[in-house]
Amino acid sequence: MMDQLAAESCLIGDILIEPKLLCDTRKVVAPEDFAGEITKTVYAAACALEDAGQPVDPVTIGQKAALQGSPNLTRTLAEMMELTPTAKNYLAHAQAVHRCGMSRRLRGVLSDGVDALDRGQDPETVCGTVQTRAQTIAASAASSGLVHGADALHDLMDFRGKLEDGQTTAMLSTGFPALDNVLGGGLGPGWMCVLAARPSVGKTSLALAIAENIAARGGAVLFNSLEETSLSLTAKRLGLDGYLQPTRLLNEAHLPDGEYDRMTRAAVRLAERKVYLTSERNMTVDRLKFLARQVEGLSLVVVDYLQLLAPTTGRSRYEQVSAISRELKLAALDLEAPLLVCCQLNREAEGQMPKLSDLRDSGAIEQDADNVLLLWAPDSPDGRPKLEQGQSCCRVQMLVAKNRRGPTGGKLNFSFYPQTGVFRM
Repeated sequence: MMDQLAAESCLIGDILIEPKLLCDTRKVVAPEDFAGEITKTVYAAACALEDAGQPVDPVTIGQKAALQGSPNLTRTLAEMMELTPTAKNYLAHAQAVHRCGMSRRLRGVLSDGVDALDRGQDPETVCGTVQTRAQTIAASAASSGLVHGADALHDLMDFRGKLEDGQTTAMLSTGFPALDNVLGGGLGPGWMCVLAARPSVGKTSLALAIAENIAARGGAVLFNSLEETSLSLTAKRLGLDGYLQPTRLLNEAHLPDGEYDRMTRAAVRLAERKVYLTSERNMTVDRLKFLARQVEGLSLVVVDYLQLLAPTTGRSRYEQVSAISRELKLAALDLEAPLLVCCQLNREAEGQMPKLSDLRDSGAIEQDADNVLLLWAPDSPDGRPKLEQGQSCCRVQMLVAKNRRGPTGGKLNFSFYPQTGVFRM
């Protein structure tokens, strides 16, 4: 394999001989692929000149580099041109530079992983971080960022063919037809759908109901709870499917025969569904992505809830939640699956109709989300579901506060059965 610095010098020589090759070269090589400071400076200067519509030649590159504090490069550029009497091998040089750059960055990621393990960090967390960074490197074969319209049309027609043949589905039904209609058919791949409410309004139960509806139709779901154990979530799953009270399943040693029969029948049904639970308390978005990739045929990821995810950057709470929100949206795109993200509302939303600005800790959530659905109980003074004497259900209303692919401002009414967690429309 060609020495990296030699390949970099040859590539610069190729560009100096045939400046028009720079456009194609940039589809393969990024400035960070260069290990040599001089070659990196020259390449970055050439790219800046092309972006500005200026000529790319030894004189302009030297001037551009000088503005950035580099020494006189006239002799160096001339030597690079002498290395390559012809530019016909530019692509081989470009690929060699890119491979070496990827190798160097990957070694850095692995080295950081070893250092993190030496500092005592959790191996699974380190594994998730290394995997995410490695995949970013693998996807970073510097592209021009342009997609020709003809290629985009080809991709669309290919998607349409798979859709017509039943090989793919455009949208994922929530199991609530009225909600699907509002969202334009359901949840789409790469979407981040935020389900927000004050505590004890039923957002976990509704998120779990949507997850179960998807799993009942053969979908694979990862449900991540940061405030409940898998035992508690499983009791809620049984409650939803068997119309049982989760608290009784967890606390009472003996159930009436009718309830016991419903529990066993529900358990048989749930055992056949591809629902995966995780209740790690120090969950990061990288770790969540790592776990999601272990789920074969992933259909949906549920996060309950956003503000409990562990931050990896940012000093203030606002900065931390903003970063988590953006990472979740990028995770949905990377996984090509919808993320249903539960979220807390500010105390100011207590007892009144919630609005977008009530999203807790960061306005970035509103920006990153494709959909924002707000829950409250309009018939209760404090906005939380309450049963009157003799009632088994109460009204919970969903407000469509943001809808990237449909109208906003709509209101959907659910009948909520707090004792079992069941939602009906």
